[in-house]
This record gives sequence, structure tokens and C-alpha cells, in this order.
Amino acid sequence: MNTYAVTYVLHETYYEPVREVRNGQNNVEEKTTAYGDYTIRARIRNPNEVQTVQVDLSDALEKEYSDSDNPRIDEALQLIRKY
Repeated sequence: MNTYAVTYVLHETYYEPVREVRNGQNNVEEKTTAYGDYTIRARIRNPNEVQTVQVDLSDALEKEYSDSDNPRIDEALQLIRKY
């Protein structure tokens, strides 16, 4: 896809809710902590287009860790969904 930058829009309560990550910085990955579920928006930029996606944090985490047998991950997901 040749993504060169992603702008993440997090929940408004974050200190810096809009964060841009350029390719070469953790492969455009943004690490953060959360105390509840919210919708994450991302503007993904490559030379040919800008694509905007949005997903609930809990859904993204569940997809990423669906093969995990770690009970701590299951517990964290339940807590995120609760708040």
C-alpha cells in the first residue's frame, strides 16, 4: 500500500488526541493506553489516496488478539468494553 503517514484521532480526553505517525516510526503504529472504549479514526495516506477508517478500540483489540489464550487480555477487553 506504500503508506507514508497515518493521522490517528483518539478520544478527546487524551492530552494529544490527534497524532501523526510517519513511515519509519514504528511502521506507522501508535502506542497508547486506554481506560475505556471509544471510536478510533485514522487517516491513512499513501501517494495515490487518503483513506479514512474508524473502528471501536475494543473491536480492534479483539481482532488483533483473537488467537490469544491469555486470560489477562480477555480481562482487559472486558474492562475496556465496560467503560
